[in-house]
Amino acid sequence: MSELGWTDYVLPSRGVLYADLLPGGKVQIRKLTAKQQALLVTQGGGNLGKIDAIIDTCCRLPSEIKHKELLLTDRFAILLALRTKTFGSTYTFRWRCRCGQWGNATIDIVKELDEKAGSAETHEPVEVELPDAKCVVHARFLRGTDEEVVARNAKRMVMASNDNTDPSYLQRLAIQLVSKDGQEFANPLERIRFIEGLTVSDLILLEDSVSEAETGIDTRLFLDCNNCAETNQIGMPFTAEFFRPRSASRGPRDDRDEPVLPGLPRQRVHPKRRGSDDAG
Repeated sequence: MSELGWTDYVLPSRGVLYADLLPGGKVQIRKLTAKQQALLVTQGGGNLGKIDAIIDTCCRLPSEIKHKELLLTDRFAILLALRTKTFGSTYTFRWRCRCGQWGNATIDIVKELDEKAGSAETHEPVEVELPDAKCVVHARFLRGTDEEVVARNAKRMVMASNDNTDPSYLQRLAIQLVSKDGQEFANPLERIRFIEGLTVSDLILLEDSVSEAETGIDTRLFLDCNNCAETNQIGMPFTAEFFRPRSASRGPRDDRDEPVLPGLPRQRVHPKRRGSDDAG
């Protein structure tokens, strides 16, 4: 059997944060095969593990770097590129307006999702002054290896507590912390306690500051409702349609009762804003 066609793909980071291990951010990708499709639809096995397997088999990297060492934003971009190469850039999905009305939307992944590319000015850690905490912290960007740690710690915390709150959100922010007022955090517990003690305004400032500095794909969409005519800002939903698109004649699946695909790298990149209030 002939080798599947590999094509070049340039990561949003442009490789600037990998210490010359990934020149220009260039990797190679190929289409998903039936084997990867079967992996996606198989029950169990862990969604993060499935995503790791897909990136590992459908994306070629230089031997000096492993796919789990990539920035989460680059890993996410690879998934978008794999979907586009395999099925094309058109993506149809169902979404819900604030008024409660469900509707269909079709976008072009390539044309309608903005990329914030890395440059010589891209750096980490990011310095953030927190006014309520009266301190300056430095935070780095997340890697694939971090997502494994977050998932493991979050599962442990859920099993040990009666609290129904998802701990992964604060875990992700905590693992990004490098230092406070020039002093490195002594251990992970010190990081999480610091995050838990922040005011909401400081927490949002930290999250947004890191997001603004990060490279990646902005998945925010601005969709108009046919029922109330309002414009909604939403994050692009990752339904079953993303990696299992139906033919145009059949239309999108009814995803009102289906959860979004779990385990996808989290996106918080905001390269540009639409208007002053973003319809939100």
